[in-house]
Amino acid sequence: MKGAGIIARRWSDAAVDISKNLSTFQWLLLLTAVGFSIRLYLLLAAVAISTDTFDYVQMAMGFKEGDWLEGLNWKRRPLYPVLLNLVYPVFHDYELAGRAISLFFGTLVIPLCFYLANLVYEERTGLYAAFMVTVHPYMMRYAAEPLTEGLYYSWWCCAASRPSLPGGRGG
Repeated sequence: MKGAGIIARRWSDAAVDISKNLSTFQWLLLLTAVGFSIRLYLLLAAVAISTDTFDYVQMAMGFKEGDWLEGLNWKRRPLYPVLLNLVYPVFHDYELAGRAISLFFGTLVIPLCFYLANLVYEERTGLYAAFMVTVHPYMMRYAAEPLTEGLYYSWWCCAASRPSLPGGRGG
């Protein structure tokens, strides 16, 4: 057991040396790249879609056909279906377009969460927050499925990061 402790100590010393050489921006870039890679893998490995996705696709198809009232007749928010229609021409598949939107915004949450935590607290807290968003199971799941959560989490981070927040360092 003594040998295992020495090996673990050497690994932790090596990790500390590496972490001292990386700037905050490089850490954030690394976390974002790792988060994107994990989310992309989950997106490619996904075999099913949620029932919400069906509703969003039906709304998007209603909007595309010009039947805005039918598209708005659902009990869902219309922003995601509008984005689906904007991205649809690239992929020619609503499910893949929805997954691409979720992947983009679900990955975008990582640096936005860092920015928000850095604004309110400090860089170190921002990196911890970005790490937690990177590895959180539900954040990864929402970014791999065609759901609205990644979109709205990123928009929430943008809205909450306004410099005029009371108690924030920016205002």
